[in-house]
This record gives sequence, structure tokens and C-alpha cells, in this order.
Amino acid sequence: MTDDLKAQLESQGYRVSKEELSFGSSCGTGRCRPDIVYQAPDGKWGIIEVKTGDASLTFRQEEIYPQIDSGDAIPRGKVANTFGLKPGIPLKNQGYPNGIPIEIKTFPGGRAMRTRDVTPVLKALGWNAYTDEVGDKYTHYELSDRVVEIIYSVRRGLDHQDFRAMLSVSTDAFSIAYKRIDNETGTYAPLIVAWKGLDIRASEILEDHVRQASEEAIAWAKEQDLAAGLQKHAALPTTAPGTGPVLHLAALAVLRDVTKLKSYQASWAAGDRLGFVPYVTKDYIDRAVSLAEEFVTGA
Repeated sequence: MTDDLKAQLESQGYRVSKEELSFGSSCGTGRCRPDIVYQAPDGKWGIIEVKTGDASLTFRQEEIYPQIDSGDAIPRGKVANTFGLKPGIPLKNQGYPNGIPIEIKTFPGGRAMRTRDVTPVLKALGWNAYTDEVGDKYTHYELSDRVVEIIYSVRRGLDHQDFRAMLSVSTDAFSIAYKRIDNETGTYAPLIVAWKGLDIRASEILEDHVRQASEEAIAWAKEQDLAAGLQKHAALPTTAPGTGPVLHLAALAVLRDVTKLKSYQASWAAGDRLGFVPYVTKDYIDRAVSLAEEFVTGA
């Protein structure tokens, strides 16, 4: 039923996360994963939680869902970051002051299951495998001028299995810029994301299906225009929510746009934040300027 709802939303032009996003409590303990997180064509976000039979909200869902709705909940993990929410920052401090509304949908029937782990197959195909802080599985594949990332899972329906994956591609320069500006550890930040991702359905997911997913992900990544991706982020407004501000600053740094970044510095020095969301501080701007200058000099 969750897959059917996602398909309906996508057919109406909605952007739907292929993987479940993690949200943590404002008190710093516990997390939960809503079934569906989407962005409507008008830019508004929403969440749908699917319950089957007489299932009710879990203890964590009862604790954290009201915080998602109020803006106090904190996105966690790579899936959230890839979909455009800033991990570790409350929703209300990244451009969503009223949170994200949640709708509970109840249906009769059984419960979908998570099944086999495909990590060994992907590793044998040359992917480097990792697990993030909330347990999401992801892998990287290095090409000559770019890095491909997939965040994946295998799930069971009533009579089938699904291999699902979020796809993104980036460059070393952009990832380094993003992480340094955001003052984070890690080696990857998505430059271009395939919002439809991969969804392979079969009665049973086999190694051949995983190989198919690998081939499709690499082929998609090779087709992407990295320069256009940089320009898209560089054109974002300073009022962009979620991860938008860091994507914007990182793109400007990689494009060596020292002039624009220094104009941001001057505005901040004059007391004008330019509409940047609350988590962005002057240190972000300063690091972006310094990095852009390094790119210019080749340091």
C-alpha cells in the first residue's frame, strides 16, 4: 500500500523520497522513520504514515510525530540530507517554522517486511559500502571525474520484493567544499540527485537485479551535467531552506565566485543576514570565502 501511495503521488508531480527519512527527538534521544515524505509541486512538504490492520503508532512515533508537526524534530542521516533536509538542525531552524504536517492512513492487510542485505553483492561489483549514524546503508562508486552514491534497501510486499535506491552524483571538489563550509566530517555531499531513484520489483530480488541496479546507477551518473548542477545550486536564493544554503555556498566556492561571497561577507558585517536560515552563521560565509580563494590560487 505504501508503494501504491508513492506511485499516486509521483504521478501527480510530487517529489517522493525512495527511502525512509529519519527524524530525531528534540531531547536528543530516539528516532522514527515515517513511511512517506514528499514535496508537492507547490513546494510544500508533507508526511504520510501508513498503518495496516489494527496497528497503532509506536512509542517513538507518538513522541516524535508531534515534534515533526511543530518544527522541533531534528532530521537525521544521509537520506534526509540527500532529500534536502539539514541533519542535526531542528526543522524550525532550517526554513520550516511550522514543521511538516503528518497524515495517518489506515488500511486492512498485512505488514511489509525488510529482507536480505545486498551489500556483499554491491561490494563485489566495486562499490564501497558504508552505514550512517541511523543505520541506513549506502555505497559509493568512483568514476574518473565523479562519485556515484546509492542509498538502498530491499523490501517485501505481499507477493513480491522491491529493490529501492536513492541515486546521487557528486565531485570530490564539491563534497570537500560542502563539508568544510558546513564544518562536518565525511567525504561526500550530493551535487545532483535523481528524485525518482531506482525501484526494481520482482517475485524475488536476485543478484542479477542488484547488478542491474548498479549498471543503471552508473549509467545515470555518467549522463549528468555536473557544470549545470553547480550553476543550479549557485543560483539558489540565500533564503533557501534545508540544505540549500550550504549547497549554494559550496557551489559558489567551487565556481570561484569570490566577488559574490565577499559581498555576502560585507552584508553580514553591516548586520544584514540576507535571509539565511538560523543555523547558518557568519562562519559559514567566512569558510566559503576562504575556500573559494584557495580554489582560485590552487592552494
